[in-house]
Amino acid sequence: MARGAAARGGRVFGNERRIGLWILPLFLITALLGATLLGGLAVLYYAQQVARLEATTARARANLDEAVRDVDRTAERARTAIDDEVREVRESLAQRSPITTPNASGVYAVSAEHPDGEVRVASAFTVFSTAVETFLVTDYALVETADEFAVDAVQVFLPDQTVTVRVHNFDRERELAVLVARGGPLPVLPWRPADEPVRGGDVVFAVGIAGTDTPAVLQGRVAGVSDEAVVPNVPLNAFVAGGPLVDASGEVVAVASLSYAPFGDVAGDLTYAVPIRAVCERLLACTAADLGAGGLGARGGTGATEPPASERPPPRSPASERAPSEDG
Repeated sequence: MARGAAARGGRVFGNERRIGLWILPLFLITALLGATLLGGLAVLYYAQQVARLEATTARARANLDEAVRDVDRTAERARTAIDDEVREVRESLAQRSPITTPNASGVYAVSAEHPDGEVRVASAFTVFSTAVETFLVTDYALVETADEFAVDAVQVFLPDQTVTVRVHNFDRERELAVLVARGGPLPVLPWRPADEPVRGGDVVFAVGIAGTDTPAVLQGRVAGVSDEAVVPNVPLNAFVAGGPLVDASGEVVAVASLSYAPFGDVAGDLTYAVPIRAVCERLLACTAADLGAGGLGARGGTGATEPPASERPPPRSPASERAPSEDG
């Protein structure tokens, strides 16, 4: 019995010859467990590395975003500084009149003697001039008679002489008159292009002759603008009325006036200037090119050639204006 039990106890793992069959699976299981443990440790390690990398990347991205924001802020400050400098330069330039000598720009003192002996004064400026003839625009109040027509002649005070010119035409509603003189050429100011409208706040200069040997250039800004009028905050008197209102580039935008009242007579000191292209509505036969570009001033002036007859202003006169006016 004892031997049988011992025999059975000695064969717990079976026959000694079969012990290898047990060792191999145990080895494989142990190896598998070890590999699983090592794999888990490796996964944990690399997960930690990935987490660190993600954290580092997030910090780098945050730093990059902050750097981009810094660059944007710096660029915005630079743009603001540049804009401020440009504005300062423009304002500085705006303080400098584009016209220093009115006569050299085709702006002259004019006077008209009326039947009752009254002598009225104003300024006038050339809008077209060739070697053959010269057209000037002025204020209708200069030539207006008691019967709402016009005197026949006006004195124009050129730098070296005084000439008598005739009144070519006038527009009572626009408070404009056109004078025509034989000969030339005289300097002509360009008009502001039609596709560059005048805006409120624009710097403007009223150019005229404020008295005997007293040229004047008065600076202001456009306080209001419409199709009917430009409202400058510029002090005027009769001497300067009829002269050009020019922008900072020296281009004509309107005709200065003391009597133009497009919205009716209203008490106060506000004055209205007549938009320059109003001279083309009834007074001068402007071409499409005149209306769309720099105006008559873009073609007239020193060295200008005689325009074709179809482009020249028609031979109107105050007399030709009277009949239709009375009918109206």
